[in-house]
Amino acid sequence: MPTTGLRFVAPRSSWRVSSTQSAPEGRIDVWLSKTDSGRRPDVRGRCRGILLEEELEVCSSFHQEADRNLALVARAHLRQSLSRHAPVDPRAWRFSKGLEGKPEIAGAEAAHGLEFNLSHTRALVACAVARGFPIGVDVEDTARELDPLELATRVFTPAESQALRALPPGPRKRRFFELWTLKEAWLKACGAGFSIDPRSLEFDLSQAGRVHARLPGEDSSQWWFAVRPIGVGHVLALAARCGPKVPRVRIRHSVPGDIDCYSQDRA
Repeated sequence: MPTTGLRFVAPRSSWRVSSTQSAPEGRIDVWLSKTDSGRRPDVRGRCRGILLEEELEVCSSFHQEADRNLALVARAHLRQSLSRHAPVDPRAWRFSKGLEGKPEIAGAEAAHGLEFNLSHTRALVACAVARGFPIGVDVEDTARELDPLELATRVFTPAESQALRALPPGPRKRRFFELWTLKEAWLKACGAGFSIDPRSLEFDLSQAGRVHARLPGEDSSQWWFAVRPIGVGHVLALAARCGPKVPRVRIRHSVPGDIDCYSQDRA
């Protein structure tokens, strides 16, 4: 599909969003878990209880304990998040890779029509779940030490880089993460990863509460975007190819490895 250029969109609540409809259709649930809870023996035990043997082997292969705990929490978090949306035991989910390498649900459980995406950073893992349209999520630790202007030359368009340079240091760093998470979320929603140069897509957040998007080879009117802070140390972005739909977004917190509550939260 052709690129349509930057699209003007109206704001929605506290999110920076892109949409063309005022009445929301569908929903995206974003489940959050604190990854540092993986240091607790009881949490690790619960997480191990819902993972397959091959997943446990992958988690154990990391050299650093923090990385092992992160992998354990993230994989368990995905399983329990999906089970909040379908009558499936968290242990029963099976996964495969789609044509573009994006993870997807495999086997009989695919009939539930769920789409998901997972992202993690320091202290936080996020799983986005929807039904009927592809989604991508990215979460980043905004306390990370980095030079936004130096990195911008490698991942941002000239217009995005110029917008960063015009901001003072504090807002500049925050805007860097907003733009970066939007790019990551879209690349993940497409399943493209970094086979697409992130400099080939462009986001403009210069108008408060609004997202403008230009996407390579895509009609931007078919995409919806949102970006917002999570607490004081993280930023989260969503991308969904849902056409004219404006999904409602729910953000909820979850206890890693908690398999007893999954049937209570199903929606």
